[in-house]
Amino acid sequence: MRHKRSPPVKYPGRGFSFDAQTPEGQHGGTSLLIILRDKTGVEYFADTGYPLYGEGPNRCSVPMALFEHAGFSRGPEGPLDFTAVSTILIGWGGHTGTEGDTIEFTISDLTVA
Repeated sequence: MRHKRSPPVKYPGRGFSFDAQTPEGQHGGTSLLIILRDKTGVEYFADTGYPLYGEGPNRCSVPMALFEHAGFSRGPEGPLDFTAVSTILIGWGGHTGTEGDTIEFTISDLTVA
């Protein structure tokens, strides 16, 4: 999927931090994403760099500067206005496993820094 870089981000802080953990032995070829959806439905995303096959707890930090307009967003491109964010999603996309695979992860202590 092709993603275009959005204009500069307007935000009140430096980014997001949270603890992530996946079960031992889990297979997954992608990493967790954070998706921000604003009140008009426009979505922006950033890759956490934490793989779904990572074992044990890991503190993830994602700077606001990494967020870009999501190519799958139904809304128009434009700068991210953090004050308009209504939803924060943490998940993944593009799993290359087989049908019936179970992907598990735990998120805790989400903070805006």
